[in-house]
Amino acid sequence: MLQDIPTPILRESRGCVLETERLSLRKPTLADVKAIAHLANDRRIAENTRRLPHPYCQDHAVEFVRALADTGETVFLIENSSAPIGMVGIDWREIDAPELGYWLGVEHWGQGYGTEAARAVIDYFFEEFDHDYLYS
Repeated sequence: MLQDIPTPILRESRGCVLETERLSLRKPTLADVKAIAHLANDRRIAENTRRLPHPYCQDHAVEFVRALADTGETVFLIENSSAPIGMVGIDWREIDAPELGYWLGVEHWGQGYGTEAARAVIDYFFEEFDHDYLYS
């Protein structure tokens, strides 16, 4: 479980910003709530994810961002040209089988952003985390 991952590893992931050719990935904050709610409030996104409700309102986004602050999960806001376009992260609930998940605002579909963000998070995961601990 997430709480079983050593604290120094969690601390490293909290303040991290990942950069790709077109994207910047960073921890979402309460200042991002309006943008997250706007992007996520589309039935097509809810239909393609396991955990996003529809309709998705600002209260959902506030709860999500606050929960991230408490858990320290490895989740990033995806930005293109400093504008939020979606979310990407690693779900640690199954420590033996971490799960990659992402969603993008519908207007950003079909442009390769999801693949680019997913690759950045996977690279970060394999470079930064103690795999002897995770896979022992």
